[in-house]
Formats: sequence, structure tokens, C-alpha cells
Amino acid sequence: MENTKLIQVLQSLSPLEMKRFDKFVHSPYFNSHEDTIALFEVLKAYYPDFDHPGLDNQEIFAQLYPAKRFQANQIYTLNKYLLNLLLDFLAQEEIENESFLSRDLALKRALYKKQLHKFLPRLIEKSEEKLESHPYRNANFFRESYRLEELKTEYVVNLKNRSVETSYKTAMEQLDAYYLVQKLSYVFALLNRQRVLANEEDIQLLEEIVSFCEKKDLSDWPVVEIYFQTVMMLKSPNGSNYFNKLRKDLPQKSHWFEKEELTALYTSLINFCTQRYKRGNMAFLRYMFDLYKEMLELDILFTVPHVASLFYKNVVTLGLKLKEGEWTEQFIKTYKDRIDPQYRKGVFNYNMANLHFFKGEYSKCLKYLQRVEIIDPFIKLNYDMLLMKTYYECGEIEALYSLCASFSAYIRRNNALSDNNKQAYLNMAKYMRRLAKVKFVNKHRLNALRESFYEASLLVERDWIAEKIEELSKNLRRRYRPD
Repeated sequence: MENTKLIQVLQSLSPLEMKRFDKFVHSPYFNSHEDTIALFEVLKAYYPDFDHPGLDNQEIFAQLYPAKRFQANQIYTLNKYLLNLLLDFLAQEEIENESFLSRDLALKRALYKKQLHKFLPRLIEKSEEKLESHPYRNANFFRESYRLEELKTEYVVNLKNRSVETSYKTAMEQLDAYYLVQKLSYVFALLNRQRVLANEEDIQLLEEIVSFCEKKDLSDWPVVEIYFQTVMMLKSPNGSNYFNKLRKDLPQKSHWFEKEELTALYTSLINFCTQRYKRGNMAFLRYMFDLYKEMLELDILFTVPHVASLFYKNVVTLGLKLKEGEWTEQFIKTYKDRIDPQYRKGVFNYNMANLHFFKGEYSKCLKYLQRVEIIDPFIKLNYDMLLMKTYYECGEIEALYSLCASFSAYIRRNNALSDNNKQAYLNMAKYMRRLAKVKFVNKHRLNALRESFYEASLLVERDWIAEKIEELSKNLRRRYRPD
């Protein structure tokens, strides 16, 4: 039974979800099949690992039916029943989490259909209170607002004979807000992934939405306003005005967003900074650092587990570039436990190595790098490049040559990198080799290295390599300076 679909889904349940599923299985309303309950009782003893010799179809069958011979079809059928029940449970959980008024609205609709109208006014009032107390003003909020207004409209118009115009207008306003948030969030996600929209005409009604938002006062819809500004920042040839407005507005309106949404919005601002910094605008380096600090204050820096290591590394890199070594060292040590346990040790040791490299303590840097056993794939390239630079500073020329060769082979095989990124990394390895040859083998090749270096258009670690070339130039001039 190991690694079946049923086991895989059971393994994915949190302890709280497992307790809730236990109640779900035993609820006669959802399940009255005794053998399915018995199978669950056997399997839950193996939670959460489900890694045990007893987790075998024949062993489980023997526990369920001690007096019967093993029948594969019967255990297969029970597995199927329990899996379907588990999927029903997950669907029910998602419905309740996604739609916070789902039960309220369903109840009102049922009462309305049964003409039990006297119960509706107080229930509608309670739903309005619940809606108003909802912490976020995202697409989910506006969808629920629209659904409640739709029901209220039907109730008011048909039973109270009030103004149809007023009732429908409120419902349409909530529908408009829901549509705008949802549409703009989709456009934002597309632009944020692609950076440049290749087929703008494929996004229907985008021009009309932009025109509407530019004319309308969006202050009553802060989430719509933020998404609109973000889309315009990513979409406009020069989005600096929208970026500056977002830097001011987003922290003030952050409470209207769920953490995942807020993380994505801050990430888009940071990506905008990265693009401007790569074009030579050094001010955006500080802007990036400040945005990461805001994310830290809002407790969203580590919200998305699979990029937590990358954000952690980026904060350290920016802190060191901006010469904030003391703050950065404290950050490394304070927040290491927020990293995925699988990569925690490797990520911590890598960043401590980076800190010691910044301090010029190259032997300590190398010791930390040598402690890295498992590294997050997001920062493997950074790890290899830091190791190259450390080998160079320590004079480990053979180790450097070997690493440059393996690094280049890895880059060529990496299909996740664009052609430009591949070339930029390959050039870095090439210039590391040439730097080492000039420093340790033939200093007379320095001029050729310098000329080739300044002609290279695609190169990572350009500033550091330029600094090393300048160091070699100074040492060479000092060596041949007349007494």
C-alpha cells in the first residue's frame, strides 16, 4: 500500500487536518460504511510517516478480516472508498476556507426558497457584521459582498417592494470591485512572471480597465488601487512614478491583503528595483534593502517556504553590499530557524561564509563553505561563485580551475537558464580563470584581460572582477615604480 494515492494524500495532512478528517470519517452524515472506518483506524496508526513493514495490503487485510483469506479486490475497493472520502473532506475544507460566508449564504438561500422569510432580516444583518469584520479587502471579500448583495436584492425587491434601482446598484458595485481585483491580480501575475507582456492584445478589456481606473477614485477600493498601480508600474515604459507611489501606499494599506498576496506585491517592487539597479541606478540598491526590511517588519519575508532561502540570501547580500555588516550578521543568526529544515544548515553556513568573505576573513569563509552539505537549489549558483572567489583570494589555483570547469559544465546543462543568463555565468567562470592566470602565472597578460573584460556585455559579479583587475593594476604599477 506504500506510496499509493491514498497514502500520499494522507501524508499531506497536517496534525489538525488529520483530527478533523478523523471526525469526518466517523460522521454518519458523510460516511456510514463501517469497513471504510475500520481501514482508516488501521492506517491512522502509521501517521505521519506511513513507513512501516505493517503497511502492507495483506497485513492490513488480516487486521480487518482475521477469519478471511486475502482478497486483493476487496482491499482495493476499500482503499478507493477511503480515498474518495478523503478527497471529499479536502474539498469541504477548501470551500469553508475560500468562502467565509458560504454557509451563511447557503442557509439564507434555503430559507428563502422555503419561504421562511421572517428568519432572513436578522441573518442578513449577522452576515453584514461578519463581512465588515473580515480583515482583508481582496477578491474573496468582494465576491462574498456581491453574493450577499445579490441575495439581499432578491429579498428586498420581491418581498419588501423597495427600489429596484438602489438594490441592483449596490450589487453591481460589489460585482465590479470583485471583477477588477480578480482581473488586475491575474494581469499582475502575468506581468510579474514575464516582466514584459509579449501579447498585450490577448488580454481582453485591459485597455478599458486601465481607462476606468484612471478616471475613477479608487480610494474606497484600496486593493483595486494597489493592484492597478502595480500593473501600471510593470506595464508602463517608465513605471517610476507608480513605483514611488506604491512605496508610500503599500505599507499603509498592507492590512487589507493576505500574506501571500502581500508577498507577491513586495516581490514585484523588488524585481522593479533589480531591473533599475542593473541599468546602473545605484539608488535602487537601497530601495531593495528597505523593501526587504518592510517585509521583515510585516512578517511576510518567510511566508512562502520555497523562496524563503532566496529572500534570506538576498537580504544578506544587500546588507553586505551596503556595508551594514553588523545588522546583517544579526539578521543571519536571528532568522536562520525560519528556513526550511532541509536546507537550514547549508543556507546558514553559506551566508556566514558570505559575511566572512565581506570581512576579508577568507580562511573562515572557506571553513563555512566546506560545512555546506545540502544547498537550496535557488542559491547553488551563488554558492559556487562565492567558492570561486574564495579560492582566488586564498591562492587555491588548482581548486579554482577545477571548480570553474565543473561550474561551466553545470551551466551548459541547465535548461532553466535563459541564453543570456547562461552566457553571463559562463563569462564569470572564464574571467575567474583569466584573473587567476594573471595573478599567479603571467602578470603581463593583464592589459589583454582588461581590454577583453570591458568588452563583455553579459557578466555576473562584474563589480568584483573589475575591483580585482584594478588591484592587479595597482600591484603591477607598484612593482615597477622606480625608487
